[in-house]
Formats: sequence, C-alpha cells, structure tokens
Amino acid sequence: PGLDPSLLPEKERQLLLTHKGLVSLLLKKGVYGLVQAGNLYWTHFIKKMKCHGFKQIYSDPCILLKKRDGRTIIISVYVDDVNIFYRLPTDLTWVMSAVGESFKFKNLGKIQLCLGINVGRTPQGHYFITQKNYIERMGDKFGILPGKRARTPLPCKNQNEFSHSPKIDPSPYRSLIGAILYVSVATRPDVA
Repeated sequence: PGLDPSLLPEKERQLLLTHKGLVSLLLKKGVYGLVQAGNLYWTHFIKKMKCHGFKQIYSDPCILLKKRDGRTIIISVYVDDVNIFYRLPTDLTWVMSAVGESFKFKNLGKIQLCLGINVGRTPQGHYFITQKNYIERMGDKFGILPGKRARTPLPCKNQNEFSHSPKIDPSPYRSLIGAILYVSVATRPDVA
C-alpha cells in the first residue's frame, strides 16, 4: 500500500522491478527502516479505520470521527500512538475489536501522558492537561529552575564590555526558545 519504489535502496528497487511477488517483503522492509515507514503505517491505518466508518476531519487529518448509536467516537493518532475518546465502555470494546482485526496493539489504559502532556482528572470527573513535568525537565536542562531566577536575563554591564567577548554558540538558546514555544502552543498560551 503506497510503497514508493524511488525511496528504496537500489538493490530492493531492482528486485521490485524484476519480481512483482516481492511486494510483501518490501512492505516489511518499509516498515522496518525506510524513510517512508511512518507513511506506510499511516496510510494502512487510515484505510482500515475508514472501512469501519471513521472519517478524517478536514482541519486535522490525525483525528478520526465516527457516530455510533448517536454517540461520537474520536480517535487521535500520532505516529503509532492512538488515543480513543468514547462515552460508553461498549464503544471502546467495539473500537478495540475493530482495530484488533488488523493490528496488534497494547491497551495502556486511561490516558496519562501523551506527547509530553500530562492528562489528569478532577474528583468531579473533569479532565485537565498540564506540562508540569516537561517544564521542570526543561528548567533543569537549561538551569532556570525557580530557585535560580534573576531579575534580568543578562548582567547589567556596559555594552562595550561585550564587544570583546568570545562568540557564543546560539544552539542552546534556540533549543530553549523551541521548548518555550512548544509549551505555549500545547498547554500554556499565557507563556507566549
């Protein structure tokens, strides 16, 4: 399904051209090491879910919806992580059997962590998301934990004193900005 021969190493490409029966071998090879492995999995997964009546939403093709007995079932997919949102346990059982027809999977139970975002539930049954652990890890990595705060990001010195300083590698600063942007986009718009 969707195997692009131009992305294969030369030896496998020649095998494909000379022996059409090697497609399953190439699919296995694609899943275990080609650049397009994620695309192969994604295409196959979406095709199977559409057979069960799921539809991709226009604004985000990683979200699949299905109406079942008046209830909406939502599946979110990120690479090989699948989250299922449902109202009744029978809906979950149905989705698990539908997925199980085509894929081996492991049920990890209720969602707790996805893409560095912690998911929790209040005693009243309301869900919330936080990135506290991610923020603490990044603070530790970049040395900006709460106990190490400064009023200004740079020392208050005369600008001329910096003209003779050695060049500084900008990579750590770019990494820090990327980490802050991830937090601001995912769960904390107030950080932006």
